[in-house]
Amino acid sequence: MPAQNGAYKVPIVAVAGNAGMANIANPEGADLIVTRVVIDTTTAAAAATNVDVGIGASGASSDTLLDGPAINAVGVVDNMLAASQGNNGAPSRSWPAASFLTVTKSGGNAGSEVGLVANIYIEYIRK
Repeated sequence: MPAQNGAYKVPIVAVAGNAGMANIANPEGADLIVTRVVIDTTTAAAAATNVDVGIGASGASSDTLLDGPAINAVGVVDNMLAASQGNNGAPSRSWPAASFLTVTKSGGNAGSEVGLVANIYIEYIRK
């Protein structure tokens, strides 16, 4: 039986705008359940910067996995932690075959994301 789960790493781009930091197509082309999202910041952003991560349409902002945690310091943000989930985030979400996982700068002044070096790690299982 083939593996029914997966995980991968995608670099986050220091760009403002809806899905500007990452716009990731469903990698399996099948319905999935995202079981974990971790952002590992290795170089801090220039100033206070927050991020939203969620499932939705290509190029759209969504905060269904992470809702507004700060990423302007070296460290890890994990959607399994309530503090990172914020008001709308959750520890798992369905990822329909035709949907995208998006990463959007959600807070901070213009240009606050400059200098950010980070990766997002996504774990999922097939439905």
